[in-house]
Amino acid sequence: MSEEEARANALDRVLAALEGYNKAGRSLPRSGAGQSGADRVVLPSLVAAKLAVCGTMRARGWSKLKLATPLEMSDNAVRRLLDLRHRSQMWVVDAEMAKINAELPIDLPGPAAGGGRRDGQRIESDPPDVRIDRHVLVRRPNSW
Repeated sequence: MSEEEARANALDRVLAALEGYNKAGRSLPRSGAGQSGADRVVLPSLVAAKLAVCGTMRARGWSKLKLATPLEMSDNAVRRLLDLRHRSQMWVVDAEMAKINAELPIDLPGPAAGGGRRDGQRIESDPPDVRIDRHVLVRRPNSW
């Protein structure tokens, strides 16, 4: 297999590995996460969101059946929600994550030199329910 073919198949192989971890109920490895370079694979945001739901389930000791209850979903709908290859809509995954108080952590590179705001910093034009967290504009839920 050529290097070009390997790069084209990399995302599929990474998804297969992640599916194996999820099926086995294992935590995802973190070594190598956040590295940059030509030999890395960037996961689609929908996959990252689904992995956050899986991680929340695992951390709480929940089964798919237990997850179905707070989400008010059928077993098949939960299976599709957790399927890394199913073309769910991001807003659906977001809404389901909110129902179980799960979060999708986002880590962005720092702002360019001389620009941006620091964590927690607000400016006058911000609505009162908005703050900056890790250089991402975050709207506070009603519970804050």
